[in-house]
Amino acid sequence: PAAATPSDGGRSFAASRYKTLYEEMPRVTYAYELQRALHSFVRACASHPTMRVPAPEGDAFFGRLLNEALAAGGVAEILDEAALSRFAVRVWTSQQLWGGREFCSLLNQAIREDGTRAPATLRPAVILCRAINDVLCCGNRKSGASEWPSGPG
Repeated sequence: PAAATPSDGGRSFAASRYKTLYEEMPRVTYAYELQRALHSFVRACASHPTMRVPAPEGDAFFGRLLNEALAAGGVAEILDEAALSRFAVRVWTSQQLWGGREFCSLLNQAIREDGTRAPATLRPAVILCRAINDVLCCGNRKSGASEWPSGPG
């Protein structure tokens, strides 16, 4: 029998732009890198042709995500390289809405599209995913801690 091909035109994870960027990209080690990736991602979403989020509200959405994550984890967390990835998890799990969509929905769409519709979304998405994976994937942990970041009270 012939090998099965994905229903999305033959694309596969092994041949994805995401995988290539992920393997090439170093881990985030400073808070400003993670914040810059988040801001770049939000701005790229604002100009994305099908994400349908109100562009003028993008910076306010970024601010809400940033403030919520910082309030929950504190400044000490974001300054600690071993704990920095928890900031990314807090953003990823935020319930803040932008045009009726949560951040995780936007990130998932960018990953699925693999930069085909809006190339500017992919690089910051990969940076954020690497940071999230440092918490979720045991083999990637920078510290021995295996606790999930606490949420708002």
